Amino acid sequence: MARERLSGVLTGVLRCGGTFGWHRGLGLNDGVDASVLSEVEVLLRNGVAARPRALFAGAVAQVAIRGRVMPPVVIGDAVRWADSEHELAPGRRVPMSADTVFDIASLTKVFTALVALRVLPRHGIRLDDSIADVLAEYAVAPRRAVTWRHLLTHTSGLPPTDEVWRLDLSAPARRARVLAAELQDAPGARQAYSCVGYITAGIALEALTGLSLGTLVAQEVTTPLALHSTRYRPPAEWASRIAATEFADHAGRGMIRGEVHDETARSIGGVSGNAGIFSTVGDLLTLGLELSGPRGTGWLDPKQWQLATTDQRPAGARGDYGQAIGMRVGDPGLLPGLDRWCGHTGFTGTSLVVEPGTGTAAVLLTNRVHPRRDWSDLGETRRAFTTIVARASASA
Repeated sequence: MARERLSGVLTGVLRCGGTFGWHRGLGLNDGVDASVLSEVEVLLRNGVAARPRALFAGAVAQVAIRGRVMPPVVIGDAVRWADSEHELAPGRRVPMSADTVFDIASLTKVFTALVALRVLPRHGIRLDDSIADVLAEYAVAPRRAVTWRHLLTHTSGLPPTDEVWRLDLSAPARRARVLAAELQDAPGARQAYSCVGYITAGIALEALTGLSLGTLVAQEVTTPLALHSTRYRPPAEWASRIAATEFADHAGRGMIRGEVHDETARSIGGVSGNAGIFSTVGDLLTLGLELSGPRGTGWLDPKQWQLATTDQRPAGARGDYGQAIGMRVGDPGLLPGLDRWCGHTGFTGTSLVVEPGTGTAAVLLTNRVHPRRDWSDLGETRRAFTTIVARASASA
């Protein structure tokens, strides 16, 4: 197996106000682990207890410092609200657990990028090759100048979003509409976050391989890393484990649970390069550890790892932070003062951060859009979480 299964390494889960349980042979390291867990617990407790309203109904977090994996910290509810205004009775709420499955939203982009890093070389394609080689829609200038690197570093010039979900079209027609999106900037001129770019990258990968993006993610990422609770379109048997997201009365969807929150991803079938994957804290920490440094598994070679963890923007592209193939590098909104760190966030309240080359990684999963997307701003909590982890890694 390409990695040691986290759930087999640690049996302990820290519930706020609860106790520790440890696998034999693992323990606290000179108080560092205890300090990290205590600080994370306080941070999450404060988020649930915030007033005039909680930042999130519940959360699960897990940290690895220099390769030392700590137990997950769990607090609050996976399902707390009946609709946008009314809480469920306490007996009807669903508590968070270490194996709660989250809609990870834009963390999906990291998976799409990793698929590209593994698949493109097998087909003789370089990051700086035009996507017109696989997408006829990009055959004419100026769109022909758009490369794989542009799509995967948010420098394509494509718009941030395209609300195709509002149109009365079939899923294939919506995909075609995305592929027809007009450039807003010259390719390579400016870094501007683009869901359209990653949707396009996913469609291009499908065109290149003849396989669905869901199959590619399974083949290239989740199967080799044994991420058994990570996939698009979770099956019915996962239903009781899934955290709710938004009460989407604006879209006529009611309380969303087990279906992708992102409207565009849902409207094109639920499998998209920008959003749609569901996962757990343990699976994402395993991925984070792989990205924190080559571990001899052979899953990513040194060149692929470098592309995934260092700034890969084309020369001259203007931007506020670095952008690897997938993850952001030194983004102050997530990684304050940590220029070499990488990470990504998801709109639903999720984040993954990695210190390359150290074996340090951390995952924070919340349901901050439950029951409404305007419920809270998670920026301060995310930065505080990263700071806790970075301080512990520096002192380990």
